[in-house]
Amino acid sequence: MPAPVTAPPRAPGRPRSARAEQAIQEAAIDLFVEQGFDAMSMEGVAARAGVGKTTIYRRWDSKEDLVMDAVGVCQLNTVVDPDTGSLREDLVRVLTAFQQTVRNTPLGHVFPRMVAEVAQGSDLGRLYASRMIEPRRRMLLSIVQRGVGRGELPLGADMELSLELIMGPVILRRLFGNAPARGNIARCGRHVDVVLAGLRDLGGR
Repeated sequence: MPAPVTAPPRAPGRPRSARAEQAIQEAAIDLFVEQGFDAMSMEGVAARAGVGKTTIYRRWDSKEDLVMDAVGVCQLNTVVDPDTGSLREDLVRVLTAFQQTVRNTPLGHVFPRMVAEVAQGSDLGRLYASRMIEPRRRMLLSIVQRGVGRGELPLGADMELSLELIMGPVILRRLFGNAPARGNIARCGRHVDVVLAGLRDLGGR
């Protein structure tokens, strides 16, 4: 009885299409950071990724879709609600994670470019605001609301002001290039303590 014929094992690694997709996304991020959205082109992405332009258009309908998809890959798993039971601890963890992300991942280079797109109200900026900023804003709002519910902030606390005070200084440090090299828990703790003290002092005013 002859031995059954078995297919040879597939070589390890990602399928060719997955490797091409990763190369395209990485090229899109690189060119977005280097050239800005208006100057970059699908042709340039194809050349940088080493693929044909038709390979890109089979996956993405527009430059906006491509950049957003690539940025979304950079931001996977960056929306994490710690929900420790402590408003201060939740905020310190969120800010520390944000600092680590913008300093130690490709998102840190994307962020200043994307902030400009949001400020200009471009199509890309609006997409980024709705798909990336708003979910994180809702998470932060939920954290603050839980703190109010536990009595850690007074009833009637200004929610919009709370979010601005929590995230504003951290974003500015990144844009001005003086954010710490790593997520600095002690610095984030001081930041949160100052913000919470001010919000408690304001009360419901």
